[in-house]
Amino acid sequence: MRQNVDSGTAKAAKKFVNFLTQPEQQKVFVKYGFRPTNNNINLKSVPNSPWSQNIPGSQINPSAKTLPAPNQKSIGEIQRLWQRVN
Repeated sequence: MRQNVDSGTAKAAKKFVNFLTQPEQQKVFVKYGFRPTNNNINLKSVPNSPWSQNIPGSQINPSAKTLPAPNQKSIGEIQRLWQRVN
């Protein structure tokens, strides 16, 4: 949060991130189908969340494979291509 910003902006950004990660805000994200950063939130207990409505395909613990981050060369190429089109 400090890259290319002054200390006031960095402080405001940190305050905003802290706000977003509070349980009440995380429940709003869950309501719209996002998984919370706070693992203490029960997905089924949030009213109107996909997990509390038994929506087909919504899984509490889906099987997922985590991939490693791309190497620096790949990231550099992605950035180069992104800058070319913007």
